[in-house]
Amino acid sequence: MVAGTVIATAALALIPGVELDNARKPEIMADAAWHILTRDSRMTRGSFFVDDEVLTAAGVVDLDGYAHKPGAKLLPNLFIN
Repeated sequence: MVAGTVIATAALALIPGVELDNARKPEIMADAAWHILTRDSRMTRGSFFVDDEVLTAAGVVDLDGYAHKPGAKLLPNLFIN
């Protein structure tokens, strides 16, 4: 699993040469946000979250449904080392 991947957004689609097939759908962010927002706030404040790590910690084991193109090699996040 690739931790922290590029998300296929309209802004990303405007960048010449960027292939959205190698990104995940924005829905991964919504699902991760739901898990964060439904946690006890005392356990989440001051934390940094990465969408796929949040979902994995919540017990989601198959992230393939979030791939823009299933089976494509995912690009790593541009902002996380």
